[in-house]
Amino acid sequence: MLVGRRINVGPIAAALIALLWSASASAQLRPGDLDPDDMAWFYNQVGADPQTTANDQAECLTFGARMYGSTRTAPNPYGVTGDVILAMISPGPTLAYADDCMMAKGYRRFNVPGATQREFVRRVEAEGANAQAAYAGAATPPQGVLVRAWRNTYWLPREGEAAVTNEPPHLTPQAPSVDVMNDWGGRFRQVRAVEAGSAIALSGDQALVLVTVRSPTGAGVRFERSDPLTGGAGIVEVGRQRRWPYFDASVGNDDHDTTPRLFVIPAGTYSLASAWTWRWANGAEFCMGTAAFRIEAGEVVDLGEITLDRAPEAVELAPAPRVRFRIDQPAQDAARLALLPDATLAQRMRPAAYMNAFPRQCRLISRSYGFELPGAPRWQAPG
Repeated sequence: MLVGRRINVGPIAAALIALLWSASASAQLRPGDLDPDDMAWFYNQVGADPQTTANDQAECLTFGARMYGSTRTAPNPYGVTGDVILAMISPGPTLAYADDCMMAKGYRRFNVPGATQREFVRRVEAEGANAQAAYAGAATPPQGVLVRAWRNTYWLPREGEAAVTNEPPHLTPQAPSVDVMNDWGGRFRQVRAVEAGSAIALSGDQALVLVTVRSPTGAGVRFERSDPLTGGAGIVEVGRQRRWPYFDASVGNDDHDTTPRLFVIPAGTYSLASAWTWRWANGAEFCMGTAAFRIEAGEVVDLGEITLDRAPEAVELAPAPRVRFRIDQPAQDAARLALLPDATLAQRMRPAAYMNAFPRQCRLISRSYGFELPGAPRWQAPG
């Protein structure tokens, strides 16, 4: 994970990064999974029209380019069609990120056997408006094999429980510029867990969270303070310095300690930023919709019990995730309240009110996808 690391992407560095892409495994797909010289594909969402689909694809291609240091924030002046065609003849990480983005928007991808992308696009253009509309928005397109759709792949079902597939987040992921991310990285500061037996006294804008972590291997999740409106870094003033707080709820290899982790954090909005397992060196950033919660000064919030495990080898209609985890909210009974060292704090504890589809901004050159808690409401930015 590159958060907190300073990067400077010039022309030469960008070329080297692209060459090393398969080793860094930055998007859900490998660059060669979408090669327009060897295959053809199209995106479909029931009810969508060709122009909307083209607009969405152009936005996603712009996002994919920004993930590798592009300064563009909108489709180029040659128009939507030019953007799509130019990207289609340039396989690589931009297409892989764009594919993830289209899934987050709610599209499905169909592959077309026996054709290159250029041949397929020309043929559909020649077939006319009715055919183009059917490819973009029909429940069953004229041709193509369904190969990808949104899946909540990072959620860990209980044993014997069916996989949960929520609705797509229906958002366009965003990525900061290189300069902004470098600024964020210089302000990134970890909030350490409270040492066992230490007294806790909240003051100012401080709040307290409690979380329990379980895993058969070293694993963890990261929560970052986030701007509730932009999804960017949630900077706080610490004296004369500006800091970006985060905290890791984690366990080490062969660590079966299930005692709670307590963190004294600045009040604000916190988003679920990433998850990983160390034994398999797997991890992912969540920025195509993720879970988030709010906490006010003086509050005590129970983030629940987080269980992490390694990922399956295959998932239907989606790339295999890097790690899977679940968040369960235990009853606020006497046993749970007793996990806090102070009875006064225990009386104030409430369960976290998680919300889905928080628009956390992506970190450049990161393996990125989305995560949702089944049943949680959709994020509502403060008015």
